[in-house]
Amino acid sequence: MQTSHNTNKLFTPLVDLRSERKEVINERKLYGELWEVARDIIQKAVRFQRHDVLKKLQNLLTEIQEDVVANDSNNDGEETCSTSNNENTEDDKENAPLAEVSLQNPKRHKPKGRPKNSKWIKRSEELKPAKRQNQCGNCGEYGHYRPRCSKK
Repeated sequence: MQTSHNTNKLFTPLVDLRSERKEVINERKLYGELWEVARDIIQKAVRFQRHDVLKKLQNLLTEIQEDVVANDSNNDGEETCSTSNNENTEDDKENAPLAEVSLQNPKRHKPKGRPKNSKWIKRSEELKPAKRQNQCGNCGEYGHYRPRCSKK
């Protein structure tokens, strides 16, 4: 009885996971820095009514989109040359879902328990006075017992 040891292909190596984490962290840092600069630019452009900033940002966006299209066309040519090695393509197929992970905001869920804005509904025990006094058995008033009650 011989078992094949293909378990190594099932698990992603630790080095790959670390490099993916570093890439995600670097993407988040870059996103934060870009967002900070973009927010400052937008606020100052609105404050000083600079309409030329919008045109510059639109030109920058079209330039970046053209670069992405050019890089995609170059990568398509390189991918046709690199598909000759079958082992690499199998590994790429296994790791492709991990590489396509994009950053998104987490989905909101309804928390359990009492809502934060609702008023606290007191129980009957909480409605009684804080300091316990003598309660009359006849009239139900506080401050005296039944033998001293004036309403006999």
